[in-house]
Amino acid sequence: MIAYRFGEWLIEPGLSRVSRGDESRHLEPKALEVLSCLLENPGEVISKEALLKTVWHDRIVEASAVPRNIALIRRALDDSSRQPQYIETIPKLGYRTLAAVELIRSQAPVPDAGHQSNGPSLSLAVLPFDDLSSDHDFEYFSDGLSEEILLAVARRTGVDVIGRSSSFQFRGADKAIRHVAGELGCSHVLDGSVRRSGEHIRVSTHLIECAGQRTIWTERFELELKDVFALQDEISSAVARALQVTFNGSPVAGAIDPVAFDLYLRAKTASTQWLGACDADLLEQAVARAPTFAQAWATLAVSRAIESEVERDPTRSARPRAQAIEAANSALRLDPSAGAAYAALSIVEPVCGRFQERDELIANALRLVPNDTVVLFWACRWSWAVGRIREGLDYIARACQIDPLWAQGLHQYASMLWLVGLDAEADNVWGDLLERWPDRDYLHGVPLLLNAYTSNWERVDELTAGLAASGLETERTKFALRVAAQYRRWDAKETERLAVELTEEVEQTGTLRFHLQWACTVGLTEHVYGLLERASFAHLFEPGGRPHEHDYGLHALFHRQGEAMRGDPRFMRLCARLGLCDYWLATDRWPDCADELTPYYDFRREARRCVSENGFAVTSPETGPR
Repeated sequence: MIAYRFGEWLIEPGLSRVSRGDESRHLEPKALEVLSCLLENPGEVISKEALLKTVWHDRIVEASAVPRNIALIRRALDDSSRQPQYIETIPKLGYRTLAAVELIRSQAPVPDAGHQSNGPSLSLAVLPFDDLSSDHDFEYFSDGLSEEILLAVARRTGVDVIGRSSSFQFRGADKAIRHVAGELGCSHVLDGSVRRSGEHIRVSTHLIECAGQRTIWTERFELELKDVFALQDEISSAVARALQVTFNGSPVAGAIDPVAFDLYLRAKTASTQWLGACDADLLEQAVARAPTFAQAWATLAVSRAIESEVERDPTRSARPRAQAIEAANSALRLDPSAGAAYAALSIVEPVCGRFQERDELIANALRLVPNDTVVLFWACRWSWAVGRIREGLDYIARACQIDPLWAQGLHQYASMLWLVGLDAEADNVWGDLLERWPDRDYLHGVPLLLNAYTSNWERVDELTAGLAASGLETERTKFALRVAAQYRRWDAKETERLAVELTEEVEQTGTLRFHLQWACTVGLTEHVYGLLERASFAHLFEPGGRPHEHDYGLHALFHRQGEAMRGDPRFMRLCARLGLCDYWLATDRWPDCADELTPYYDFRREARRCVSENGFAVTSPETGPR
């Protein structure tokens, strides 16, 4: 077996492992192939095109595949793109190794007793079934049915199933198996067609093995719409048998009101809202007709929860919050394995005060549906809110592996890469996204702002030019351009203006935003902490408590540019007031910055001191010591 000594790391591709002393880490197969290619050519610049040719064998893949795997390698090796010790990015040329490389040849490892290989890994893309109905107006139904089959296979087998956002981009001529396999890297494709006539449906399906483009199973089903759950189980079970994997049938399968199921599918396909949110009004109609429809209740719970989360006015967010809780509880009563319902309950918790409860809810959701991209997205957001940025990055990276062409997920992934200092990788992902989706305003605005934070004006100019060329002009892009220009011309007068603005905010509202890292960076740290002592955060502990408009919430406390704010020991007093210190002490799950702030103060000791001396408690929010 071939292995490499790479600096202080031992790289063992055959075991998917990198290790250092007693510390061992798993690395994804494609990332190991990329790393092996670099190690085979130590010190040489290897272009992205060469890596694509060597690792992906000229298959058409998402352009961000190489930088995404380089980021995985850097995380595994504790490397940094800004000050690399192992892998260096050569702009517009490629990548090269920096540390010494030594080739090691050893005997093949002896398998563990009782271990049996499962052969090549399986990954399945379920394509949107073609609508063959006479009037061709049931595409929402054929799409919805395809997605339900996708979810059934993903949840009840061990097969990796590509997410809907990626696989449903392939329609018509784009369904060519070689093209789909090249883009998604899947081993099998499930495709089919649906013909609906009233309450009667005919579904034709076929499962194809991509490498040989060989059909390994085909079947036609005819049934009434009320039996659609039985159809999902039957197709999913047949796919499992064809792939020789175990299938666990649905514990709640049964007849369903056809009109309710139709409303449910319309709700899932008609929405233009943010991730995970569907047309809640249609879902309300569905569960009214079919009160035992657990999936509809769980989907409704997530939709209402997101509605309450984005609404910062507490008088307007109370109703969707209550509806989300009712729907989640209904889903779990009918089906205790409805993991998305736990995610919904975590979303509606107040910003502060119930951190351990939210932890448990997210853990339950991940345990029940570990490959649900919506759950992984909100797990990422939760980890970030309590300071565990690297953990959040792992969650969203997993979501993007499941759904590699999912724009919103990749955008979040790029943001998390930037937060941990992997700027080049983040910009590569955003560049690929903008090339594919130039009409998405957030894909322009966020990287423009983040590069302005770090005074990377060359990149800001490139992004600004790209935005101008796209002709896209929205409130979000205009805001990003305005703020970037403001950062660029920043001077003493801007600092004075910001100080006055923050003072007026406290005087007028009684509270203060958390997005304060820039103020501390430009020399207002004393002013900021003086205002924080005067501000109240009691509203964040209340049911449905949310930050004010234009505030990032707790996430802003762990923003990459917040070193000046976090480096002051008074940061711990703020965290204690918010209940974070109690949470960290109770769970012993500390934020990433706990170790990064060692040159300034002992983070853990300061947390204990703030809690013991001031008596803060998550159940009794206070603006000062008792």
